[in-house]
Amino acid sequence: KFIINKKTEGKKEIEDGVYTITTNNDKYALDIENANMNNFSNIKISESKETKSQKWYIKYLKNGYYSIKSLININYSLDVSGGSKLRKTNIQLYTSNNSEAQQWIIKRSETGTYQIISRKSGYALEIENKDYKDNNNIYVNTDNGNEYQEFKLNKIENYGDKTIENGNYMITTALNENKVVDLSGAIVKNSNMIQLYDSNSSKAQTWHLEKDKDGYYTITTVLNTNYALDVNSGVFKNLSKVQLYKRNNTKAQKWQLIEDENGYYTIASYNGKYVLDILEASAINGRELQLYENNGTKAQKFIINKKTEGKKEIEDGV
Repeated sequence: KFIINKKTEGKKEIEDGVYTITTNNDKYALDIENANMNNFSNIKISESKETKSQKWYIKYLKNGYYSIKSLININYSLDVSGGSKLRKTNIQLYTSNNSEAQQWIIKRSETGTYQIISRKSGYALEIENKDYKDNNNIYVNTDNGNEYQEFKLNKIENYGDKTIENGNYMITTALNENKVVDLSGAIVKNSNMIQLYDSNSSKAQTWHLEKDKDGYYTITTVLNTNYALDVNSGVFKNLSKVQLYKRNNTKAQKWQLIEDENGYYTIASYNGKYVLDILEASAINGRELQLYENNGTKAQKFIINKKTEGKKEIEDGV
């Protein structure tokens, strides 16, 4: 007995970015069951609501194939169960490992929809039993171009889930609620370090958040709002230093704020893949902040509280 799989060649069809993957009828989206970030979590369709579990980071691998990773935690990828080459193999979430079971061809149709085809088997994602219904399963099946294999890829240019109004805020790490984002020495100069420090409500720990027309935030120090939180040299990669730098309106100074179900925020850089991260997840005074790939840990989670200034409203007295 043999398995005979069609060999399909891929090419670059879409730009890297965050997408929802919706059904041909627009009613449902590819979703992670219960938003569980675990190996073997099932992939299904559910009512399209643009929840975090319906958002995927799609990246071209420069070999004709794409990776498709969960935006909740990009250490988990869309995966063919067991790396099987068989028809009707289930699709699941699994730790990212760059195997052929996690590489996909994205094939555009004449109608503008897409097939998502497994490198491992050459079979396409399909809605089980060819039935549009909430919580229906997804598997791979023979590539035949039926409508249940056609999906729409909807790019999300700004994927923050909640708008924070412009104003002054303190930014607290989820690792230790007594530690906040602080400007080292309260010194306003190019390349000065951004660090964690004991909360003291000083101006060195107060940040002005301002949203632009495209949905990105600039984060400036209230000591001098001409200076902003900045990615060193504008290089988006692991361990890039986050520093203070004179405001210049570049991508290095644009941030996205993404709230999770527990009220914590991820502060994502312009490119979305790399986020504000505490070095070695160590919440000690003087610990530097950096960029690192989004991994969903508390080292990348923050509490953003509005800083309210008081003034004298009444006279002293009994």
